[in-house]
Amino acid sequence: MTRTTKATLLTWIAKQNDPFNRNGSPGPNLTLLFDPGSPFAGQFDEILVLYRDGGNGESEEYRKVLELEKEIRSRDSGLRIVKRPWMGSDPTDHAEIHDFLRLEIPKIRRDRNGKPLVVHISPGTPSMQTVWVLMAETGEIEPPVELVKTYRVEDRQLGEPTAVGVHVGLDTFFKVYQRNQQIARPEHEAVEWDPRRFQSARLKAVYAEARRFAQVKVPLLILGERGTGKTTLAAWFYKTGIFHPRRMGVRKLQQDQIH
Repeated sequence: MTRTTKATLLTWIAKQNDPFNRNGSPGPNLTLLFDPGSPFAGQFDEILVLYRDGGNGESEEYRKVLELEKEIRSRDSGLRIVKRPWMGSDPTDHAEIHDFLRLEIPKIRRDRNGKPLVVHISPGTPSMQTVWVLMAETGEIEPPVELVKTYRVEDRQLGEPTAVGVHVGLDTFFKVYQRNQQIARPEHEAVEWDPRRFQSARLKAVYAEARRFAQVKVPLLILGERGTGKTTLAAWFYKTGIFHPRRMGVRKLQQDQIH
C-alpha cells in the first residue's frame, strides 16, 4: 500500500525476536519495516517502540530496543525512533497494560495531530496483543489507525504476504456514535431559517420548543412531512451551535417512515 502521508508505527519490543529471531532471520519489526514482501515497507517516517523498563533503565527489553534501533538506522538513517518505557510489573496483566496504553495513546495522538497510526500487534506478549485488538476494535484508539501483524519466514506459505492488516469487525455503540459524528452538513448549504423573520405563531412556537430541547444532551429526532423544512432546521442547529454535532446527533424522518 502506498500512502501520500507517512505514518507512525507503534509497536512493543519483541523480547525474544528483536532485532532477529533465534535462527538469525529478521524479527517482526525489521520484517514489517524492510522485508521486500511487506506492503508497509517505506510507509513510515517514525517508529514508537514501547518496552517494559521496570524502573532501573537497564532492563533486557531496553537492551533489545537499542539493538533494534542500531539495525534500523543501518537500513534507514532518516527513520525517527522514539522510545517509550512502561514501568509495569507484569507483561501478562491485561488491566495493567491497558491502564498504560489508555493514557499513552491520547498523548501520542495529540502530538501527531491526526497523523495515520499503524499498530504492530505481533511483538509483545499475547496479553499485549489482545489489548491492542480490543482498544482498536472498540474505538478506544482514535482513527486513523490500522492494526497489522507479520509472519515469520518459516510460517509463510508460498505467495503469502509478509504482513497483513488485522480486522475483527467488532461493532460497538461507541464506534457507531463516532461514525455518526463524522456526517457533517456541507459548508455551502444555505441556512435560511432566520427566527427574526418569523410571523406565524406556530413557527415561533416551533422555534421556542427547538431551543428548549436543544439544551438537552441527547440525540435529536426531527419529524415532519416532506418539504416542511426538517433539513433547514437541522442545518440551523449546526450553524448556530446551540448544540455541537460532536456532542449530539440529528436524525430526520419523513412521516411516512414512521411505523
